[in-house]
Amino acid sequence: MGITTGDITNRERTDADVVQWFLDYYWIRHPISRETVEAYRADLLDLSRWLTVFRNKTLVAANDKDVREFLEGRYRSGCRKVREMPSISCIRRFYFYLAEVGLRSDDPTEHVYVQVPRLVRQDLTVILGNKR
Repeated sequence: MGITTGDITNRERTDADVVQWFLDYYWIRHPISRETVEAYRADLLDLSRWLTVFRNKTLVAANDKDVREFLEGRYRSGCRKVREMPSISCIRRFYFYLAEVGLRSDDPTEHVYVQVPRLVRQDLTVILGNKR
C-alpha cells in the first residue's frame, strides 16, 4: 500500500503545524527577522517534503541518517554555496526544540556535521587586487 495524496496532505499539515509551533516558540525567545522566520519555515518544510517522498516519514520521526542524506542530496543537487544550502542551525534548533518539549526523546542532529567550504583564496585576491 503506497502513500496517497490525502496521506501526504495530512502529513504535511501535521509537519506544518509542528514547524509553526517551533517558529512561534523560537521567535518569542530570540529576536529574529520575518525573513529569517520565513527562511526557517522554507527549510523545514523542504525537509518535510523530502522525508515524505523519500522516506515515508514525518519530521518528528526522522533520524540522523535521514537528515544527513537530505543535506547531502541538497549539496549534490547543486546547492554548493553556503547561502543556498538549508540552514543546519535551523534544523538543529528545530530538533532540539522537539526534544525539549517532549515530542522526541533524542536529537537526530546531535552527530550530524556539515562541512562548508571556506573562502577560496582567489576571493581574497579579488579584494586585494594585484598587491601580492
